[in-house]
Amino acid sequence: MTTTHYPRAHTNDPQASHDAAAALDENAVSALKQAILTLLATPMTAHELTSAYDRAREGMGWPALADPHNIARRVSELHSAGRIVDTGVKGPGRYRPATVWAVAA
Repeated sequence: MTTTHYPRAHTNDPQASHDAAAALDENAVSALKQAILTLLATPMTAHELTSAYDRAREGMGWPALADPHNIARRVSELHSAGRIVDTGVKGPGRYRPATVWAVAA
């Protein structure tokens, strides 16, 4: 089976992730990134961001996440774009200590 890769999925992700990435609405991705930047007024890990997003989502009018890894993928994109930085601190992650992210100065 040949895997087609889209820019919003990681190379080793399963085909379902690539299919979902291809279907992403650019406006929804932009809104999610803005939500992440808003939440990172308080530095936190991607795992903490996912929980914070879920708690604030309804009140802020943000869409529900179909994929729990969506936040981590957007964090990766924001970091690559220089919008957020690694604080050098480790915080609680899902399975091990994780990078604490903050908005770039």
